[in-house]
Amino acid sequence: MYYGILGYLMVFAMIFFLFRNKFLPSIIFVIVPFVAALCAGYNPAEIMTFASAGVKTTSANGVLFCFSVCYFSLMSELKVFDPLIDRLVKVSGNSAVAICICTSIVAMLAHLDGATATTFLVTIPAFLPIYKRMGMSEYTLLTITGASYIMLNMVPWGGVTARMANVLEMDVNALWQALIPLQVAGIVLALIFSAIMGVREKRRIVKAMNGEAGAETGGAGPEPIVLGKIGGKTWMNIALTLVLLVSLFVFKLPSTPVFMIGLALALGLNYRGVKEQEKMLNKVAPAALLIASTMFAAGVFVGVLNETPMLEEMTRLLLSLIPRFMGHYLMFIMMPLSSIIHLCFDADSFYYGLVPLIASVGAEFGIPEMEMSIAMMIGQQGTNICTPMLPTVFLAVGLAKAELGTHVKKSWFPLFILACCMFATAFALGILHF
Repeated sequence: MYYGILGYLMVFAMIFFLFRNKFLPSIIFVIVPFVAALCAGYNPAEIMTFASAGVKTTSANGVLFCFSVCYFSLMSELKVFDPLIDRLVKVSGNSAVAICICTSIVAMLAHLDGATATTFLVTIPAFLPIYKRMGMSEYTLLTITGASYIMLNMVPWGGVTARMANVLEMDVNALWQALIPLQVAGIVLALIFSAIMGVREKRRIVKAMNGEAGAETGGAGPEPIVLGKIGGKTWMNIALTLVLLVSLFVFKLPSTPVFMIGLALALGLNYRGVKEQEKMLNKVAPAALLIASTMFAAGVFVGVLNETPMLEEMTRLLLSLIPRFMGHYLMFIMMPLSSIIHLCFDADSFYYGLVPLIASVGAEFGIPEMEMSIAMMIGQQGTNICTPMLPTVFLAVGLAKAELGTHVKKSWFPLFILACCMFATAFALGILHF
């Protein structure tokens, strides 16, 4: 019980400090778990062992983020995305609603391969300059991207469906077939959600242009669009970027070496001499270093949580707090709770640790294990882009040049509302039953 309470206090303390925006996330992810582990009775040597184990799980993503963020920051400096930006803004007619819907569609298409990192790497660098040009918020970009890619996450090759199939001991394709109506409805809901977010942005931009509110992103409103010719070097960089994306999407090559080679080629082809290359790398590296350091620091949190009894005790504590007389309503309790508690659990711990336990408790009250699992999946996936336990969230926040705490504050509630709509839709479609 003590470890469970301590685990939740650790997570709540981290969320509190992230929301306050007084410290860098990397500081929070190191200091808070270290203090929590000391309170749990472990000595510094043991804590260092936990931290090392955790960092091993996040180091690969940290290296990927370092090179990928440098690459896309360099492409942004070279204005590679400007032709796309200009034409999209021209086609949309300066419509925030159209831009938001386009964002949703691109995020869904980019997630067809089920790789979250690729989705963020394709969607956010392409649309962030558009949002800046239009005076729109980067947090809206993150929210819409998060609302959209989760709808494609239900495909059989997506991690969520595969984990659920393993837990339920059923064929992954059979599970997906049961989820297809919900997935189709979810795609429609994501587009409607994006349109609503676009209307909100439009109103905010109008207020900013009228001087009634400060612009969040440094732009008070849309800038005039002038379509110019695309230079030879720009075409070269566009071709290089397309080759990288094809390597990731089509040939499924490992992401880290792809971006290592891409960054090396981009620097070598665009800048002559060591001094110029060094100057440009120094310009784009700080943002990448910030993300990578946060990613490595998050490993300390993961290590302390997984290498101590905290995670297991947190699950038991949660189960003990649910009154038995509310067992028949367990789905209605766990769906919203899943949107909150997945801030403490990584995907494997959630699906392989928590879901089977809750599903077995629900079965005692006549709730099919599959339905309980789907209800929890809707809650967990709905606010998936807000959890610090998902390494790619740091990538998304870094690419968008946003603050993690502010992102969670601005994105969590709209995404939770969308998850509630998905939950209600599952009942309407007969996938879940009262």
